[in-house]
Amino acid sequence: MKAFFRLRITIIFLLLSSKILSQSICLNDLEVRNSIFYYKGVIYSGTYECYDEKGKIREHGFIKNGERDSISNIYNTKGELVAQTYYKNNIFQKQVQYRNAIFSNIMITYKLDSAGNTYEDGLWESYYLNGQIKERRYYNKGEPTGEWTAWDNKGNIGIVTTINGDTVIEKRFQIKNKKRFAIIKYYNYKTLKVLKTEKKEE
Repeated sequence: MKAFFRLRITIIFLLLSSKILSQSICLNDLEVRNSIFYYKGVIYSGTYECYDEKGKIREHGFIKNGERDSISNIYNTKGELVAQTYYKNNIFQKQVQYRNAIFSNIMITYKLDSAGNTYEDGLWESYYLNGQIKERRYYNKGEPTGEWTAWDNKGNIGIVTTINGDTVIEKRFQIKNKKRFAIIKYYNYKTLKVLKTEKKEE
């Protein structure tokens, strides 16, 4: 009797879940007029969720007064988050992509220029499959900037590259006879010609 009751409750839950899922509003359910989203003739405010034919979520976001607002999450066929797009007053601000490569996971931030072309901007990170950070870079409107750092899979810093105007300073760390050294190279940013090399004990 209890088993039958539990089965009945489970069936009711599944039916209700499928009903709620079918009522979720997707972008395809909305009408767009002059870049404003409408639902059944009324300017729409609220969330939207899009699912594939298997019932897995593919996109989730927010619309405020007919305009995209805040964060839109995009998922792959496995339900894993692959990108987050940021909007403000219906205007694209940036997109952060999460890429699962063979040897690492990558996070990249993109923005749009006035011509509608994307460029890397801000933080760029990649991780080993064990979760340890692998690389960290910075971009300013598509151009490399600041300090770039690379780690091994145990968390030890291997390379630090500093980009300062037309000069690039690269430090490669080595351990020899229990002593830590840095091989430092100075490059010209435009030609990548080595200007100077030195070795220092850390």
